[in-house]
Amino acid sequence: YTPLDYIDVYVRDPFWDPWSRLDELFNSVQIDAFAVGSVPDDEPYGGWVIWMPTWLQISTDAWQPYISAVDVYRGWRSRLILFPAQLEFLVATDAGTRPITCEPEDGVPDAAWTPARPGDLIDFWDLGPLDEECVWVPDALGEVTIRARITYDVVFDVSGYTTRLDPYEWMSDPLTMTVGELRAVNVNEASG
Repeated sequence: YTPLDYIDVYVRDPFWDPWSRLDELFNSVQIDAFAVGSVPDDEPYGGWVIWMPTWLQISTDAWQPYISAVDVYRGWRSRLILFPAQLEFLVATDAGTRPITCEPEDGVPDAAWTPARPGDLIDFWDLGPLDEECVWVPDALGEVTIRARITYDVVFDVSGYTTRLDPYEWMSDPLTMTVGELRAVNVNEASG
């Protein structure tokens, strides 16, 4: 057998285009559902307290890279790698939805939550939004729902050659709370 001629076939040729398998790769990425938490949490007060800054967090296991299963298709070995790049909380009240940016750290989180709450966060603020990451100040009574959105940078790896794809977003389960007034504070030290 003697070939008569050779032709170059572009990698995106419909016959063997590995990009045609992107849906299958995205379907094989198993991103875990994650939760939103806060400091203070709702346990001591039965909800959040108006004008008390609330530190927003996500479950630590959500802030990690994810890798799809390897897809072998017509000689190509493809996979997706998702790296967490941005965290934003969407706070929905009767007044509308407000985004709050946040930057999880790579250090030691608060037990199962990240980012860790700073020790110098103030206890009371009634001058409008507090210009700090991860902080929401309840400024009205009523119900509030918070969801976290993680934006992932996506790398498409095809047999060792990589390219960036559009970012991918994943939302948390909603956390719904009531904002109320603090009616009493116990300032007595606990007796031992």
